[in-house]
Amino acid sequence: MAKETLEHGVVIYTDGSARPNPGFYGSGLHGYVYALLDANDKPTKINALIATDKGYIYQKDLDKTDARPVQVTRYLDSFSASLEQGTNNIAEIDAVSLFFEHYDDIANTIETLYILTDSEYVVKGVTEWIEGWKRRGWMTSNMTPVSNQASWMRLDSHLQDFSRRANYEIAWVRGHNDDFGNVKADYLAGIGTNHSTDNKDTQFKVISDPLRYHKCDDALHPFLGLKRIYFNTDPKFNEPGVYYQTGWSGTDFIVGKRTSEAAFSVVKLSTPDPLVEEIIQAQYNAPSTFNSIVYAKIDRIKSPDVLPYLVTHGRYSLSCDKRNLNLNFLDRKPVTIEVRPGELPLYAIDVLNHLEQLLETLEEHYLKHQTYSGVSTELYTLHDITSHFYEKGEKVVGKKIVPTTTLKKDFGVGIKKTEIEISEEIAEEKKSFKLPLIFTDDIPSRNTFKHLEDHHPIVYLVTWKDAEKVLRYSTVIKTEEAVGIWSNYFANMVYF
Repeated sequence: MAKETLEHGVVIYTDGSARPNPGFYGSGLHGYVYALLDANDKPTKINALIATDKGYIYQKDLDKTDARPVQVTRYLDSFSASLEQGTNNIAEIDAVSLFFEHYDDIANTIETLYILTDSEYVVKGVTEWIEGWKRRGWMTSNMTPVSNQASWMRLDSHLQDFSRRANYEIAWVRGHNDDFGNVKADYLAGIGTNHSTDNKDTQFKVISDPLRYHKCDDALHPFLGLKRIYFNTDPKFNEPGVYYQTGWSGTDFIVGKRTSEAAFSVVKLSTPDPLVEEIIQAQYNAPSTFNSIVYAKIDRIKSPDVLPYLVTHGRYSLSCDKRNLNLNFLDRKPVTIEVRPGELPLYAIDVLNHLEQLLETLEEHYLKHQTYSGVSTELYTLHDITSHFYEKGEKVVGKKIVPTTTLKKDFGVGIKKTEIEISEEIAEEKKSFKLPLIFTDDIPSRNTFKHLEDHHPIVYLVTWKDAEKVLRYSTVIKTEEAVGIWSNYFANMVYF
């Protein structure tokens, strides 16, 4: 690749973590290899940030620095976990050594290295103290042995070897201040510490293509599209692949409150979703003396700041909150939340139980045999509304003709609702009427329908009567490997 010959330098952010301090510890590194810009090159931008030879800088602040915009050619992410007990300072020193030990081939080819650390101890050690320590035989000015001597000697050896053929500079960056590179290094150090706590001497390093690095693909099954998934902390109350979901539209919505914005869903996957099961398994490991209901914050789990770490590092991206049963992500904010006794979210369980019973009845009497005969016809009516959403067709793949399912063009990005026209017998009279279906509230999101195209779904509207002139309805979607029911439970009804 021609661009490789133009690679000039590396910027690294380093961080260390110990829990407790001293205790289990890990070191993390995030960085990038860069090329200086030619006349026609554009610098690498990440949202409002621009990559420079001195780290990520907000574009609006670039003129206030002497940093030069650069083009990122490779990203570096690395961590190390220790089986020994140590301090945060040891972890911080060792984090700088990670670059030379995990990326020695890169270190041997670049011309300059810029190191950013949130440890003033490391910066002063490298720039002010280390030469005096060496002159005194690794003794301080008080003639006492230098603390963390083994780590300092190792780092000094790396820096001396590097400085014989290239230049390096080290600078301080304020930690826990939402600095883009420092946050990534902090996360990786936390993952290293979690491996250390699990008694695993893990070394992780990866080099990433910049074209895909900041992209985040949705790793969850398309059926898992609402904002919360409920489960029990005791495995015997959970069935892998069966998920109880809730969602909402308003910012102040409380699950369990009888509101027209309450979305509920129960889905059954023949192959359990790996990521959700990983989170549930991590919850089982949280210390607890009794079982509780918790919910996973799926909207947070899917966010691009969280999902890549969960996909790559699983439960090592999570830790238990000491104050409750919550699982926190690396930013110390929860991805699962314990439901306390007496809280309104517990009322959602009754709704989800009813939907599960309804789905089981439909599976037994309708969906397995694709027939509407039997006792259940007296209770429920299924309306096949697949053609309302999808167009069925065929295409040639190789020498085979395969079926296709395509979401209709009427359902473009941003569509909020649709209407279904059905006929029902009400008070011994056949009536035709339209039922509104709001995406995300009454039915899955528009994007879920789009993502289901390759699964060739069948969509049903199921109706039943609460009273002679009260019609309730929900939506059922079935594919070969999954089935689910969605309902805006407190609003999906019609009075005649």
